Amino acid sequence: MKKKLSIILTALILLTSCSHEVNINNDTTEKVSFLRGSHFSVGNQYLLKNMDLLQYIDLTSGDMSWNPLCSKPNCRHDDDSCAAFMLRMVMNPFIYKDKLYYFMWYGNDVGVEDGLYQADTDGTNQKLIFKPEENEFIYNAWFFNGNLVFAYRKKEHSDILYGDLSHLGHTYRFYIYNFESVTLFYETGLIYNEEFFFHGIIGNDVYFDYRARDSYFDVPFGQFYEYIEDKNSEYWQGMVSERRIMPLGQKDPANPKYETVKEDWFFGVLVISGDSYYYFNEDMEFYSVNTRTNKKALISPPHDTYADILQVFDGKVFVMTFDKNNDYFGSYYYENDEFVKIEENDYFFLIIFETEDYFFGYFSTSPTEVIYGYFSKTDYYSGNWDGLIEFEW
Repeated sequence: MKKKLSIILTALILLTSCSHEVNINNDTTEKVSFLRGSHFSVGNQYLLKNMDLLQYIDLTSGDMSWNPLCSKPNCRHDDDSCAAFMLRMVMNPFIYKDKLYYFMWYGNDVGVEDGLYQADTDGTNQKLIFKPEENEFIYNAWFFNGNLVFAYRKKEHSDILYGDLSHLGHTYRFYIYNFESVTLFYETGLIYNEEFFFHGIIGNDVYFDYRARDSYFDVPFGQFYEYIEDKNSEYWQGMVSERRIMPLGQKDPANPKYETVKEDWFFGVLVISGDSYYYFNEDMEFYSVNTRTNKKALISPPHDTYADILQVFDGKVFVMTFDKNNDYFGSYYYENDEFVKIEENDYFFLIIFETEDYFFGYFSTSPTEVIYGYFSKTDYYSGNWDGLIEFEW
């Protein structure tokens, strides 16, 4: 990031595919994770934070302090001549294969079109990769093995009263970018109270959870939260909640073909590792499903407590468990057909991302105190909590 910065927009190149054929990457050499919503990301080398300024940490430098993404001499980082300042409002910034990517929104405020951009890692040589339709706004993005899945939404109906979200309706368009072309693969109609959880890609299929109402529901005035808490209310009875597998390359994304998964995993709680996916159901049974052989296997859970978090890191499936009072019980990883408990500890360390040698995340030392930092993988597996190295998040 030592090149001289300038914000000169180069010729705009739209890479939107005309057909709906999709060539899926299966590149696991470089990973990207989006952290804490849309403002943080990590790749093989760089951790990015986009709050007041676009800042980075070079994970290979040994220096864990944040630096503005700017090499302009004597820059005060307070006007649009500074890349770190100009890009302060972008969403989902990340670095992949020595290029910076980000979604510009409200770009008209700085005289730039909204959309997905590519730039050099110092913010120079920006070019527009994808331009959304008018009045569409970036909703979210997910990264799977060299593929960027992202969604734009358009507000179609809004009549919000006192925070009553049941009156808010959107349409969504979902795209996949394999870093060669962008392809639309799913387009919703007008839906309300929507939730999407994208879990990953296996082969040519995207796995995700979908929850939404397909019609407007008028919650009685002042009773929105009562309806939300009552799972038997008309509000929930009108919700469509499904676990879906959607093949990419749809000929008609507005009327897509998809498979509704019968497995009863907790909504939003599923992880993918290789050709298999793993989940707990509501009876606390732990399953694996191999998509290549269609073999489903019941795995003995570590104990009969509540499993709340599933993750995949270091080639292993990690499980964090809690008792019925929601108190932390223990952390395990699943390897060679068995659960292995991490050494005893009173509070959990939630892994957020990893490098080759380290786990990064946050460590809960009490119900109200959280410390951000990282462990060597050796210290983590051995339960050496004194090996935690703190850094400012």
